[in-house]
Amino acid sequence: MMKMTRILEVPDSLQAPIVAVQQADPYLLTALAFTFFGLVLVIHTRLQRVAAARQAEKHEQTLDALATAMGKMSDNMRRMDSSLQRLIQRVDQLQISNRGSGDLRQAEHLLRDGASTDQLVDLCGMSRGEAELFQRLHS
Repeated sequence: MMKMTRILEVPDSLQAPIVAVQQADPYLLTALAFTFFGLVLVIHTRLQRVAAARQAEKHEQTLDALATAMGKMSDNMRRMDSSLQRLIQRVDQLQISNRGSGDLRQAEHLLRDGASTDQLVDLCGMSRGEAELFQRLHS
């Protein structure tokens, strides 16, 4: 027969526990193994829960930051919309005043060419009273 050599030397302090395990009841060892794996599973599950809670907290912080940013953007949009409405009103007022001054210039030219009150009303969009007043001012 072949003689077995020891590959690994076990210190004397560990000899007793190793011998005890070798001589232990296999059912007891199986129960200990299942208990050990059960504990590992419980620890793993708890670690997963902690990691998931941390991830959820990070997501919540991100959502809070996004909500704050959206609120600021909404405020900016309202201010921009208000400014735009004021600009539109101002442009409309300028167009009305420019159109009115163009009509008045046209009325002056028409008066120089001898236009009647009825022609001023028809061509310049003036009321009859405005056309008569304009004629008196420019005659």
